[in-house]
Amino acid sequence: MTFSKTRKTELLRSEVSSFCQQHHDKNPKDFFFEMEKAGLLRFDWPEKYGGRGWSREEQLILIKAMAEYGCPIFPESMSAGAPLVIGLASEDKKQFLLEKIITNVSDWRIHGETGAEGIFWNQIEDSISILCVNS
Repeated sequence: MTFSKTRKTELLRSEVSSFCQQHHDKNPKDFFFEMEKAGLLRFDWPEKYGGRGWSREEQLILIKAMAEYGCPIFPESMSAGAPLVIGLASEDKKQFLLEKIITNVSDWRIHGETGAEGIFWNQIEDSISILCVNS
């Protein structure tokens, strides 16, 4: 059992290191597009929302590789927005909202400015809203 976990960890390290080595110098939008194509962008999301459902140890392998290769930093939509949606949105809206985050990963912001595009968390009403202004 220990061998299989060790082997699985080695394979994961190899996968993410190879990915980071190949794509680290891309601009952020292209980098995150490649991450999504490789199935790495949703690494910390539950599997039922299209994620990998990785453990903290597995997540840290990817984060460490990204840091070692100087990859772009996750935008707010992924690092803060997705966890808010997963944790607080109603079940019937989660998939829709998460897909909006993924398809606009480089364009979303989290803030409280009324009328602007982004993800808004209303603490008083305990609600999440996403406003998308199409250009």
